[in-house]
Amino acid sequence: MNDLQTYQGYFKNGQFISSEKITIPEYRRVILTVLDEPIKQEGSEHSKIWNDFFEELANCNEPIGLEFDEIMSKRTNFSREIDL
Repeated sequence: MNDLQTYQGYFKNGQFISSEKITIPEYRRVILTVLDEPIKQEGSEHSKIWNDFFEELANCNEPIGLEFDEIMSKRTNFSREIDL
């Protein structure tokens, strides 16, 4: 049976931006469906920051260490807009 995976995201500057890390094995058939509905802009900067963060983690060639896992386990929720 064929597995079908679905990912959501948006296009920006000719690139697909996903809210999660995507791994597609080589030589897999891919069907891209573009919906005629723009994304809501609220929170998109927040999503971009997290996407950039996870992309940097994925591209990091150094061991991160247990301290990172400990810090990330104490996750933080932002209830108001902040200037990073």
